[in-house]
Amino acid sequence: MRYFFYIIVYTFLVTNVLTAQNHPIENHIFDKITQLEFTKEGKAVVFKKGGDHLVHVLNETTYDIEASFVPEGNGPGELQMVKAAFVDHKNDRIYVSGVDKRVLGYSLSGGLIFEKNFDDMPVPIANKKNISFIIRDGYLFTSQPHTLNLSESFNDSVPMVTMLDTTSTELVYEFSLTMEQLAFPNLNELRRANSVPIHPTLTFINERLSVITIDGLPYFYFFVNGEFVQRTEIDTDFEVEFVTATRRGIGNAVGVQVPSNLNSIQLIEDDNLLISYGNIHQDIPNGYSIYEIDHSPGQGLLDDISVRKIAEASLEELEDMSAMNITYHEGDFFIHNNFDWLAHQIYVIQDMSIE
Repeated sequence: MRYFFYIIVYTFLVTNVLTAQNHPIENHIFDKITQLEFTKEGKAVVFKKGGDHLVHVLNETTYDIEASFVPEGNGPGELQMVKAAFVDHKNDRIYVSGVDKRVLGYSLSGGLIFEKNFDDMPVPIANKKNISFIIRDGYLFTSQPHTLNLSESFNDSVPMVTMLDTTSTELVYEFSLTMEQLAFPNLNELRRANSVPIHPTLTFINERLSVITIDGLPYFYFFVNGEFVQRTEIDTDFEVEFVTATRRGIGNAVGVQVPSNLNSIQLIEDDNLLISYGNIHQDIPNGYSIYEIDHSPGQGLLDDISVRKIAEASLEELEDMSAMNITYHEGDFFIHNNFDWLAHQIYVIQDMSIE
């Protein structure tokens, strides 16, 4: 599999611009896609913001819908919308949460097997990007979106990810960063803004190492056993910084535009991070990069962590997409719009070198 992966990387680097092929998933029209994941058997799981049912499981070969569950509503086993989703590959389960503090768990056939309230879980904003959401080893890890007023001084760390016990639902730990560790590139400019949105995403590299990325900040924040150990700049060919602008129609308030440098992030091939970026409303082209993470455990927290970009490509034929979310699966890129109100279809870029 790794051999095929590097063939794909080489082909992408040479061709640079990719062409979409026909794929059976492209025949589906969904209602406001928020997330796409794959099970270990290769079944696509489509999470949605609207419709009679908010989750669809698709056949791994035909991509026909095999099961639909999570009815839209407020009753047991129901949600108004999906704002956090996670596929548990180890146990063949799917977990979802909405705009309240409930977490629902389902088998792949659609049977409800888990429903609990987590009082310390953040409530996601309805019209914003999904929060990061992982369940493993009896714990729920969920990102903590913030709006920071950077004109104020911060003496305490800012929690980025909350770790909750799935049995007791109690808060166990928080992954946190200080303002110095966050390292805003244009902090003085951002002090003018009324608030700056912070949207973190947690990705586990292995049992010891994890990484947090924050929309608009050009860094990997590495954590060893939950402790921050290293900040590494993400190598890009475009400028990444928050942009401030005065909104004259609402009392001269200063707003912030978050750069689309981290539309999606996914761990692939065990130690590589796939990142998509781009937005037609910004000077960031549609494309993706793949970074290899080399990690050697050390004594205490003194691990050796290095990052190397091994691939990048522009996706010029998708220039009309405002912001794209990429899910990689067995040589194919599955792409949908990152703005859920515009996300009704999944497009696939297939690499012929693996056939």
